[in-house]
Amino acid sequence: MTKNINANRLSAIIIDDELHGRENLKKIIETYCPEIEVLNIADSAINGKKLVSEHKPDVVFLDINMPVLDG
Repeated sequence: MTKNINANRLSAIIIDDELHGRENLKKIIETYCPEIEVLNIADSAINGKKLVSEHKPDVVFLDINMPVLDG
């Protein structure tokens, strides 16, 4: 019997308007949190809302200070 490796992982989406913030957080998660799978990354809250609706992640990493909409 094969076990689904992803069954025990949390799914996540990163939403941040700063490129370095998105990239650094993704690297940190991949390096130190193998139980979290980053499904996608958005560069704005508007795009992030679409991704959250589409993917329904367990966790959202959201910048609380962004233009137009923020966390």
